[in-house]
Amino acid sequence: MTTDPVAGTGALWKTLTGRVDFFGVAGPAMPDDKTLGRLLHDGGQLLPHGYQDPYIGPVLRAAPRLLALARAGRIRMSSVEIVTGAIIQHVPDWPLTHELRRFVAVISNLYRSFLDAARREAANIPALAGSLPPLAAFQHDGSNGPITLASDLIATYLGGSVGVVALPATFAAHPILWTALAHETGGHDITHADVGLLDQLAALLPGVLAPIEADCKLPRGILARLWAHWMDEAAADIYALMNAGPAFIENAVVLLTAMGGGEAPRLRAESRGAGAELLDPHPTDILRLHLGLGAIATLDFYSGRARASTRINALLEAFCPDTEIVLNGALPDGPQRLIHVEETVPREAMGRAAEAVGRLIATACLPALDGKSIQHIETWDDGDERAVDAVRNGLAAGRSISGLGDDAQLLAAASAAVIDDADGYDPVTQALNQALDHSFHTDPVWGYPDPDQMYVRYR
Repeated sequence: MTTDPVAGTGALWKTLTGRVDFFGVAGPAMPDDKTLGRLLHDGGQLLPHGYQDPYIGPVLRAAPRLLALARAGRIRMSSVEIVTGAIIQHVPDWPLTHELRRFVAVISNLYRSFLDAARREAANIPALAGSLPPLAAFQHDGSNGPITLASDLIATYLGGSVGVVALPATFAAHPILWTALAHETGGHDITHADVGLLDQLAALLPGVLAPIEADCKLPRGILARLWAHWMDEAAADIYALMNAGPAFIENAVVLLTAMGGGEAPRLRAESRGAGAELLDPHPTDILRLHLGLGAIATLDFYSGRARASTRINALLEAFCPDTEIVLNGALPDGPQRLIHVEETVPREAMGRAAEAVGRLIATACLPALDGKSIQHIETWDDGDERAVDAVRNGLAAGRSISGLGDDAQLLAAASAAVIDDADGYDPVTQALNQALDHSFHTDPVWGYPDPDQMYVRYR
């Protein structure tokens, strides 16, 4: 057992890379057209009633058109698999149904932490009407990694109003990896639900970054434009941190280094073009850690800030020795124009810029939030840490951890436990699975209440 984050991360990296093909093929493939129609009908009967109009109906109507578009090469067939899989993978004889139930329970909990009407009203932030948690699917071919089809994208293509989070099916048996869902669900789907939030954050970047711009050695105006391009992913990271705490950052290091391949864990110090030559929309790997450091510094009700920052800095030093960051790709300049960036910039200054952006996202009071910051709704504090300690004590004693914390706290505790002791991976995973089964059955969206009995017979 170790409390050294570098040794622990390395050990967990070794465990996971030996068991998981992060971009591999697993689970059943998408069914043929005739079977798909039947499964959509059967699966639709098993989703909560609230999803009928905002998701099930639109998918049933759009399925033939989606298949035609995919076969014509207009959209990816993998997107059709995700959209339909969110329904059909609930049928009882689907091989990954039990894992999917745990998956949707986690998504529901993470999503509601930010959009729950009572929480928002307590913070004097207007509730969002009809905000259902995203659905979920496992991808047979995981070559694209974790994906979110946010609710605004579903609205554009299907006329629905519920998003979908998809993970490679190779992740299904490894809920430790689902801590990344705090980024996909507690991040993207939330920031897209509050209309205008990302644009409002981006508009504040020039002022925040002006004092650092010259040190970053980029052409004038490019630093703010770069972070505007990265804002969707950056905000998702900070929202994830508010939900799952600093454990999200440490878990992300394991995931990023494992998905990067190689013979040893390493964080990338480069960002290159993706898609139509656009720069990767994610901040450079090492900058994502600096982004988290900036946000952690704002957690006023979390007394573990200094310790968490020390651990993250140790990971930065161990897994990325580079002193420069390479940027090579295009940035959007309006709706149609692109600006090509090909620069090698100092890591230290870029790290300071990332920390400034992390502080901005964590503390900015925005019109989209009725003049409040995101921490008025959700933040990581000492109460969360006490719940994590209770879960970890339960894990160490071999007791059930069901109900000892919400799903974000369960994931944070389990992730921290296996980073401290990778040899405990299997019993921690088993205990976490049992706790997530309990979460599904008691979830206010997915669970069904038991009838009120007049008399309870004891066994």
